[in-house]
Amino acid sequence: MPTPKCLPLIGTGLDVMQSGGAANIHRYIDERHRQLGPIFRERLGHVEAVWMSDSNLYRHVYHNEGKCPQVMLPQPWTLFNRKHGYQRGLFFMQGEEWLHYRKILSPLLLKTATLHRHVDSFECVADQLVERWKSSPGGLIDNLEQQLYLYFVQGLMCAAFGKEIGLDTSNVSGVPEMVGHLQAQFAASGRMTLLPPALAATLRLPVWRRFEASAHASLQLAGRLTNACIDQVRRRPDDCIVSSLQRQQVSRYDIQRIITDLFIAASDTTSHSMQWILYALANHPLVQDKIVEEIGATCAATSNHAERWQHLPTLKGAVKEAMRLYPVATFLTRILPKKCVIGNYEIPAQTLALLSVYSSGRNEKYFPNAEAFLPQRWSRSSGGVHDPYGSLPFGHGRRACVGRRLAEAQMHILLYKALPQLIFRPENQVEMVMRLIGTVSEPLRLRCSPR
Repeated sequence: MPTPKCLPLIGTGLDVMQSGGAANIHRYIDERHRQLGPIFRERLGHVEAVWMSDSNLYRHVYHNEGKCPQVMLPQPWTLFNRKHGYQRGLFFMQGEEWLHYRKILSPLLLKTATLHRHVDSFECVADQLVERWKSSPGGLIDNLEQQLYLYFVQGLMCAAFGKEIGLDTSNVSGVPEMVGHLQAQFAASGRMTLLPPALAATLRLPVWRRFEASAHASLQLAGRLTNACIDQVRRRPDDCIVSSLQRQQVSRYDIQRIITDLFIAASDTTSHSMQWILYALANHPLVQDKIVEEIGATCAATSNHAERWQHLPTLKGAVKEAMRLYPVATFLTRILPKKCVIGNYEIPAQTLALLSVYSSGRNEKYFPNAEAFLPQRWSRSSGGVHDPYGSLPFGHGRRACVGRRLAEAQMHILLYKALPQLIFRPENQVEMVMRLIGTVSEPLRLRCSPR
C-alpha cells in the first residue's frame, strides 16, 4: 500500500505543519490522494490510519463495519471523560451499549411519521429567527453562528421536551455562553490533532487546560438545561422524545446524558452546516431566486401547508450541494473489527479507516465541474447524482447520523421561511478550516435585505 516517508513518534507531522498545520489537514490529505491514489497508509502525529477517497472503497468499509460499528472518538474528549468520570451520550457509546440505545432512538429521530409531529414547532422557531434577521440594523446579521446554534437547540428542545418548553425563551438563556465554551473546546481539540493529547494532559499544557475548562463549562451548562427541561416535562406532558424514553423505562440519568450530548454534538455540527448553506446561497443570488419561484409554485399547487417545503428540488439540492462542498465531518471513521481485503490490500483487524469525504465530494469522477455550486445536479429531472457515495455528509451504514432527519427538516424549513422574505449577500469571503470539524476561517458576516 502506498505510504509516504515518516519520522518516528511524529509520523508526517512536519509535512502537515509545512502545509498549514491541523487547520488545513483536509487539503493536505486531498493532495496526498492526488499523489498516492485513492488509498494509502499514513501516520499523522499520534494517529495511524488507512485513508480512502473512492466510493467503492467506502462501500467495502461499510460492508465490513460489523454489528456494532466502532468509530475513532476524539482522544482529548475520551481522556477528559475518563479523567472526570463523565458518561456521555450516543456519540461516545461503543459496542452493545451503543446498539441498545441506537435501537431506542432511531424510531424517535429517523422515522418520517415521527418527525411530522415536530414540524409545527420547527416552523415557529424558524419564524422567530427570520423576524430577528429582518430587524437587524442595516440588515447585517451579527453572531450568525450563535444565532444558528440557538435556532437548532430550540428546535431540538421542541422535539425533545415538547413545543411549549422548546419555545419558552427563558429556557435557552445560557445557550450563548455554552456556544462560546464549545467554540473554545473545538478549537483546542483541533490543535491537539498533531500533539499527543495524553502528553498535553500529563504536562498540563495551556492547550489542554483551555480544552478542559471549556469542556467542563459546556457540559455543565448543557446538563443544567437538560435537567431543568426534564423537570418541566412532568408538569407539561407532550408527545416528545423524552416522554417516549420515559415510557420505555429509560432512566433519568441516561435520558440526561443522551439529550445533553444531542445539544452539544448535533446542534453544533448542524449550525456549522447551516452557515455553509447560507454562505453558498449568499454567493449565488440566482439560486435564491429559483428557490423562491419553486416555493411560490408549490404553495399554489399544494394545500397541505406542512408538506410544502418537502417538494422543492432546488432548495433540497442547494442543501446537498453546500454539504458536498463543505462537509462539516470532513473525514468519516471506522475501526475495522476483522481482517478484510479492501482495494486489493489486506487490512489487518482493528485498523483505523478514514474516509476522505472532502476529497471525494470534490472529485470530478463523481461530480463534473466539482468546484461549482450546482444544486440542479441533484435533481431527478437532470439525471441526479450517479454515485451518492461520493458525498456522505451524514455518514452511512449502521452508525450514520441518528439526527439526520431532524437536522434536514430544520435546514429546509429555515430556508423555506427565510428566502421568500429576504435576499442574502455575503459581507466577507471565507474558507474552510479544521477545528475538529470543518468550519469557517473567520466569522461569517451576511447582509439581508427585504425581497
